[in-house]
Amino acid sequence: MNVHPFIVHFPVALLSIYCLMELVRVRYLTSAPYWFYVKGSFVIIGASGAGAAYKSGEWAKELLGDNGLEQLIETHARWAKLSTLLFGLIAILYIAAWISRSETLRKVEEWMGLNNLWLYTALKKTGNYLVDSFLMILPALIGLAGIVITGALGGAIVYGPDIDPFVRTIYDLLF
Repeated sequence: MNVHPFIVHFPVALLSIYCLMELVRVRYLTSAPYWFYVKGSFVIIGASGAGAAYKSGEWAKELLGDNGLEQLIETHARWAKLSTLLFGLIAILYIAAWISRSETLRKVEEWMGLNNLWLYTALKKTGNYLVDSFLMILPALIGLAGIVITGALGGAIVYGPDIDPFVRTIYDLLF
């Protein structure tokens, strides 16, 4: 049974909302104490779900076998992998920043001696700086474009490239 369609849409929704939240730069929201945690939750859960969606896509590819859509499926998989990796990196930054903002997690990292690792410390400092910075707009936009292209290619696999003008445009640009 192909579970890919059931798994893929939830992370797409979470990551799309994360991207929109990253683009909203209203001081009232960005200065709210919960804003970081809401964005972080969306991107961490969404990136984890994207990994599951990617794996289920590999299983779906095996179920389809040879059907003449191999090039389209491979392109869809490449865009999915790119998007998953990008959001995975963003999620890692949010996790590092989250740890440094949590008293309990800071005690755990001290107990484990993680603060003695320069790479870990650099990741935390970088994550803390970037997640509150306007610089996150660029990876959010690139990630959103990746989601849109991946989704359009997925639609072309299932319904054909003529399902709507947007899918047709993406299809024509890539093939």
